[in-house]
Amino acid sequence: MPRIQMSHPRGKTPSNVFPDFEWIKANENELLEQYGEVSIFVYHQQIIGIGKNYAEAIKDAENNPDIPSDEVITPMHYHLARNHFPLGLLE
Repeated sequence: MPRIQMSHPRGKTPSNVFPDFEWIKANENELLEQYGEVSIFVYHQQIIGIGKNYAEAIKDAENNPDIPSDEVITPMHYHLARNHFPLGLLE
């Protein structure tokens, strides 16, 4: 059974999502410097999975020994990138 859950019922955002997103944004430059352009999964301000794409990062998170095997968690996924362009800007 997967230990990572990436969806939740409408209106039931997990309590860690917003603080984790704020932590990512506050530390984005340092994370980019340390890890480069990768996908990360963050749970309670801890990186629990890293990969060059979503699939690799979620697999890394699922295999993280620090997550109890009987616990299902709802981490924040984020793709670290040096250049973010709003959609349509490059068209």
